[in-house]
This record gives sequence, structure tokens and C-alpha cells, in this order.
Amino acid sequence: MDAREVVKKLSQHPVVTNDMAMQVQLGLPYLERKNGELCISFKPHTERLNGEDVEFYKPQYEITWVYPFNHLISFENLCYSQNIDLTTPIAKMPLKYYSRHGVYMVEQLYEKCTRVLTFQEKDGDVSELSLRKYQRAYYETVRDLGLGSVYGD
Repeated sequence: MDAREVVKKLSQHPVVTNDMAMQVQLGLPYLERKNGELCISFKPHTERLNGEDVEFYKPQYEITWVYPFNHLISFENLCYSQNIDLTTPIAKMPLKYYSRHGVYMVEQLYEKCTRVLTFQEKDGDVSELSLRKYQRAYYETVRDLGLGSVYGD
């Protein structure tokens, strides 16, 4: 199962298209096990180009699906549960860095996500080791991109 296709499919889910602001994007996929089942979570947020920088804003939502990602198990509009400033960026990255290194790092993360999803599809389960390796790659990507304030440290 290709992670890019999964994200594209989830981007068309009715909750995403109807209940989330148009300018947000799902962001990086986080894989974890909840109640013994593989889940994929996102922290949808806004990214804006401002001159030579890409600005990142605080996540507005948290959303989670359970494998095979047809069933939404959690959706929270953080604007109602937290005091979120949607006008001030919380991180920024030079556009040149984002378009060269950032895109490469995200592509590498998506490839790792695809491997985990393929294990799930093929074997009906994912080892804890594979899941932890993916989670480590996720947090390394977040750290290397300087997006800890967006995705959590």
C-alpha cells in the first residue's frame, strides 16, 4: 500500500473536505498502534509561502483512522479545545532548503511509511520493531526539518 495514495485518499474523506478549513493540509503521517490496531494520524496545519520562506502554523486539528483507513476513530478541532493563534507562524524554513532537502526528507519518510503499510497488508500485522523504526524516522524528520513546534517534540 503506497503511503502517498493513502494520504490522497484520506484527503478526500468527508470530514477532511467538509469539516476542516480549506487551506490546511494533512501533514506528515504518524503510524501507531491503538487498542492493538494500526492507526494513521495527522496534525493538519497551514503552510504559507512568505517571500523566501515557507511558514508553518500551529495544527488546527488532530485526526486518526484505523487500518485499512476507512474508519475514522478520532477527530478534534483544536481551535475549540485550545487557544490557538492562527495568525502567527510557529516555524519557518527557507524555501530553497524546503524545496531541496525538505522534499527529499519527506519522500524518504513516505517510503518508510509505505514499507510499514505493505507489511500490514501482506502479513496482516506490523512488528513492533518496524513500527518503532518508522516512529523514530518520523521524529528524526520532524527534528531535521525544524518542525518540532508543529508536530510535537
